[in-house]
Amino acid sequence: MTFIYSILKSYKLRKLSKILSITGDSVDDILSISLNSKKKDKAEEDLYNFCLNDKFIKRELEHHNVGKKELKELYLSLLLNGAAQWAGGHYVLVSIFFYNPTLDYCLSREKLDVSVERMVIRCLDYFANGETGLIIPHWNQK
Repeated sequence: MTFIYSILKSYKLRKLSKILSITGDSVDDILSISLNSKKKDKAEEDLYNFCLNDKFIKRELEHHNVGKKELKELYLSLLLNGAAQWAGGHYVLVSIFFYNPTLDYCLSREKLDVSVERMVIRCLDYFANGETGLIIPHWNQK
């Protein structure tokens, strides 16, 4: 059962990453974005719904007392601060929401007294270096 769960989760992660990573850097991308804006909106909703329904991520959200509104705020904050990048084969903006350690780290940002910019850099490093397990911030500076 765990194997099947892992396969389905990986498929969902890849699918959402592919859709949400369209940046509009080329003419084709710009046309694709305008034609697929509904597809991107749906993918973003699917990301939030995944978090709210996945048995492991849901526990993390309950621990932090977080709902869909806070997930949307986190997504926007990450997007505006540079998390929309590929690192170590992960589209970081989406992968953060799929893994408990990164989501916990981001939801604990204020308690850890870490700025959003440094949080994003740490998550980029985490995925780029293929790290697993808890994220320990490399600094405690704002």
